[in-house]
Amino acid sequence: PRSETIWRKYSECAFFQECQRKLKHRLRLDSYLLKPVQRITKYQLLLKELLKYSKDCEASVLLKEALDAML
Repeated sequence: PRSETIWRKYSECAFFQECQRKLKHRLRLDSYLLKPVQRITKYQLLLKELLKYSKDCEASVLLKEALDAML
């Protein structure tokens, strides 16, 4: 409830809109303010995206392990 209240207060903030535009996110910030059980399915999508762009990164092994755990 607290995050929803804060989001309603700042949802029209230019900063958040600019971040969404720059990152080309289709979903607004409030889409990520879900209940913990609802987030689980989103984590694997996020990890897949992170892994896709960090193939040569030191953390790619950790990302792969995290993705495997989520799947």
